[in-house]
Amino acid sequence: MRNIVLYHITKQRKLLPLIAILLTLGTIVWVVISNQCDFGEMNQDNWWIKWFDPVIGLSTFIVAIVIWLMNTAKYWEDSLDKKLSVVYKESGGRTVIQIENAFLAHEGDIRQWGQTLGRQAVGKGKDGRDIYFDINSNIVLEKPVVVKNNSTYFKHYSVLFMLTKLPPENIDGENLEKGMFLWDEGGTKARFIPNENNENGQNTTDNQL
Repeated sequence: MRNIVLYHITKQRKLLPLIAILLTLGTIVWVVISNQCDFGEMNQDNWWIKWFDPVIGLSTFIVAIVIWLMNTAKYWEDSLDKKLSVVYKESGGRTVIQIENAFLAHEGDIRQWGQTLGRQAVGKGKDGRDIYFDINSNIVLEKPVVVKNNSTYFKHYSVLFMLTKLPPENIDGENLEKGMFLWDEGGTKARFIPNENNENGQNTTDNQL
C-alpha cells in the first residue's frame, strides 16, 4: 500500500504545490465563513484569535504535510532499482541496436554504460576485438520515470545514440546494414533480427526515445 501511494505521489509531484495553495485558500474561506464575515467587529485582539492564528496554523500544517510527502516520495524514488534502455540509430533514423531495461548502477554511468552495452550487444569484430562506434556528440538522455511492473517498481532511464556510420560486421557475419540487434530484458545476449523480419527496418518501440 505504501509503495502504491508513493508511486502516485511521484507521478503527481508537480501538482502537490498547487494542492497546497488550494487547501490554504480553502482554509481562508473556511475561516471567513466560520466567523460570519464580521469584519466590522474586528479589533487587534480578536483579529489574531479569529483570523490570523487559525489561518497561519492550518496553512503551516498543510505546507508541512506537502513537503513531507514530497521528500518521502523522493527518498523512495532514489532507493528504487535503476534500469536503462538504450537505442542506437543510424543517420537515417533506423534503429540498429535496442537494449531494454538493463541494470544500471548509477545515473552518472549512463553514457559509458550505454556504449558498453552496445558493444556487448554487437559482439566481437572479425579480428576478435571489441567493436567501437562512431557516435554523434548529440546524445539524448530522457528524463527518468518511475515504472510499475506488476508489484515491483523501478526507476527507468533512456538514452539515444546516433551513429555517424555503421560499424563493420561482427565475428558471426551479422551486419547492421542488414538488420538490428535486440536485447530483451532478462536475456543473456542480444539477438540479431534481419530487416525482412523487422517491419520497415525499424522496431515498433522506437517512439519510446
